Amino acid sequence: ACDTFRPAAMEQLRVLGEQTGVPVHIEPEAKDPVPVALHAIQEAKAKGNDVLIIDTAGRLQNKSNLMDELGKIRRVTEKNLPVDEVLLVLDATTGQNGMT
Repeated sequence: ACDTFRPAAMEQLRVLGEQTGVPVHIEPEAKDPVPVALHAIQEAKAKGNDVLIIDTAGRLQNKSNLMDELGKIRRVTEKNLPVDEVLLVLDATTGQNGMT
């Protein structure tokens, strides 16, 4: 759970994970999502998981610092874990901003 901005984001994913039987890596005190992603990758590798979902905070393309952060998460992931497929899931209200 790499959404370090929204106060209840990690808790919501933790509850959903419990309900569905899916492990969720959370670091409630984290401020930077990049190390959280790295720790989740390390945990997934240690447990032999073959799928890792990294949930991040929402962002707009005009917020360059947040887009750069997303790029860092991707680079950390690709450096530490073989990546077969990346799925970028966008909010439908993002409109054309999600495509630039």
